[in-house]
Amino acid sequence: MYPEYHMGRRQERIARIVRTLQTRSAASIQELARDFGVSDITIRRDLASLAQDNVVRFLHSGAMLNPQMQAQTEPRYSLAEAGATHAEEKARIGK
Repeated sequence: MYPEYHMGRRQERIARIVRTLQTRSAASIQELARDFGVSDITIRRDLASLAQDNVVRFLHSGAMLNPQMQAQTEPRYSLAEAGATHAEEKARIGK
């Protein structure tokens, strides 16, 4: 196996782990290993790398997205901003 191919798969898996943790509050190592078809050790290594970069926090038997990262990735919806967007058109339509 070529190292570039291996690193590409690992980077893709790590990105998928982050996306998974963005949609779930937390995930166990066993769940992630099963979902991605890899060993528990592989997931632990990936999570250790993400924890070192402060992206995830280790839990007893799994991980969760670091709350600071979650806040950065969540789309924010503001009623004030929504009301201000296209205000002239909305006023015209409302007449």
